[in-house]
Amino acid sequence: MATAGALLASHGIHGWSVEQVAAGAGCAKGLVHYHFGTRAALLTAVVDEMARGRMARRSAALAPGGTAALDALWAVMRDDASTGVSRAWLEAGLDGSAGIRHVMAPSDTELQQFAAASSAAMELPNLPPRRAATLLLLLDALEAALVRGAPGTEVREAYDRVWLGMM
Repeated sequence: MATAGALLASHGIHGWSVEQVAAGAGCAKGLVHYHFGTRAALLTAVVDEMARGRMARRSAALAPGGTAALDALWAVMRDDASTGVSRAWLEAGLDGSAGIRHVMAPSDTELQQFAAASSAAMELPNLPPRRAATLLLLLDALEAALVRGAPGTEVREAYDRVWLGMM
């Protein structure tokens, strides 16, 4: 899965193949098909793992609390944008597959954890999961701006305004 995720981040959805995954993993293409069945099933599994990793990194970044948490979360977003993870994430969302869209959506537990981490980091009252989902969408939009090449200083200003609005 790590090889498939790295290839997806570096080549994007349309430049990514089962053959590349098999070669990168040092196994036969048939073995990949045996475990996942189709390219679509493999892609869904990779995007699911990517989704869980993104949520875990974002929630963990908020652990220090205060401005350190905001700086840490910004660093996670900037790193994801620079390594291709964000581009792959955006492409997966545009892919249109219901299976992919389903695994991209945070679970109720993940939303509750992110809401709790956000609330604790900014010393806010308990953030409802629905508001946490909105916050995640805003963060995704800011990452998309970074991927499109928007100046980092402008995106960071917008990021800071999002958090000010949460207070």
